[in-house]
Amino acid sequence: EFMNQQDLSSQSGFTNANNGNEQALPAWLFDVDDDDEYEGNSSLLQELEIDISHIYKSIMWMLVGPCYRICGKAFARHPLYKSSAALLSNQTIDFWGPCAVISIYGLVLWLGKVKDVAWIYVIWGVGGLCNHLVSRVWCSSTILIHTALLGYSITPMIPFAAIILFLHPPVWIATIMEIVSVIWASSSAILSYILIFTLSAENKSKLQLLFPCVILMEIYFISLLPIRH
Repeated sequence: EFMNQQDLSSQSGFTNANNGNEQALPAWLFDVDDDDEYEGNSSLLQELEIDISHIYKSIMWMLVGPCYRICGKAFARHPLYKSSAALLSNQTIDFWGPCAVISIYGLVLWLGKVKDVAWIYVIWGVGGLCNHLVSRVWCSSTILIHTALLGYSITPMIPFAAIILFLHPPVWIATIMEIVSVIWASSSAILSYILIFTLSAENKSKLQLLFPCVILMEIYFISLLPIRH
């Protein structure tokens, strides 16, 4: 019993000391915020300027681009067009979305044992740079709007490339699929340029100078498929 009383007294003395220390320290030191981890994850996406919903809308628009007029109000406004300042400010342009689309296309080519997959990034960058330099003649724009638009335009090519590389259809069917994918991707990119660039009637006709580079870039992308070997 004497030992139990000593243990109780020592424990009470220890708790009293702890209470005294807690009273001496500020109250905010003992606050625990459970939302720190969640806020850290969300702030990382914000710092990288990654908007998942915006990327999804841009991909879906490119898939239904040639038929956007009959798809309802959901596709009436292009996702890449945010305001008139979008052509003048890099901060309003999405980069990670088109980069992901190009990387997925490259992954499909790599899984299909295509060589020189890294050339897709060179073709993408050169196409965006050429259209940027041409458009600077009559309007102010940033290179990111061209790289974003051209990067997203590759979206229709991904399922066609997967079918050609993994299912190995006959050459004539694969050729038709290549032509359809080029027309589809080029139409989506050209319609995107028409809807995004708000120009006068005089400069609207000059927008056609960008279309040959768009078509040529899509042809270069699809030419990486080795269907005739």
